[in-house]
Amino acid sequence: MDIMIDSFKGLGGVFKGYKESKAARRRVEDWLEEQILETRKGNIHPPEGTALYEFAHWEDYLGNPMDSRNCAIDLMNTFRPLIAINRFVAFGLLAMHDNPITREKIKSEPDYAYKFSQEVRRFYPFVPFLPGKAKVDIDFQGVTIPAGHGLAIDVYGSMHDETLWENPNEFRPERFEDWDGSPFDLIPQGGGDYWTNHRCAGEWITVIIMEETMKYFAEKVTYDVPEQDLTVDLNSIPGYVKSGFIIKNVQEVVDRK
Repeated sequence: MDIMIDSFKGLGGVFKGYKESKAARRRVEDWLEEQILETRKGNIHPPEGTALYEFAHWEDYLGNPMDSRNCAIDLMNTFRPLIAINRFVAFGLLAMHDNPITREKIKSEPDYAYKFSQEVRRFYPFVPFLPGKAKVDIDFQGVTIPAGHGLAIDVYGSMHDETLWENPNEFRPERFEDWDGSPFDLIPQGGGDYWTNHRCAGEWITVIIMEETMKYFAEKVTYDVPEQDLTVDLNSIPGYVKSGFIIKNVQEVVDRK
């Protein structure tokens, strides 16, 4: 699964990585379709209520089994994004480690986990750019971009642009206290509208999962961070913490109340 997200290192491997990622996705879809078909034949018995059971028994409005390939694709869509989010989780733990006061604020301030999660998504490099293609002729700042020409939006640069963000190279979750919610400045997963523009429909699921995960690590467990390489690789797409952010001696926090 991870090769879908991490199949290319460095800008020189983008196109090769895309092919590898697409092939990896097809292999997973093939395997999931096989599991669905085997479940329908009665050769596999997943418990009722599990994702495999529900998708294998998915029916259309006429009561016919849904196309097995579509079932496989949608089954994969239930967990594939969670694997991508692990990058944001690693960035969040790094931010908490580098800024210890944020851990206490997550525990004590009701909305701080939200602000913290948004700042993680702004500050760290999930993707450096997103490609697209002009559907019509575009006039932009005196430059004409013909329809059909390729475009790339500078995601990381936009979120570190001092004309959009005050002191953009500082990690400061408080900046989201009075953020206007513009769809054109915080763009780690694309910009604009979910319905008509290039923006990930799963963005807010990402934010919710990030919030709950950061609260869990701040409130529910303690852990040690051993010596490791905590630098962030800006030449990788997506970016990542080189060590992956290793933790040890994880202990559950016991509520003494």
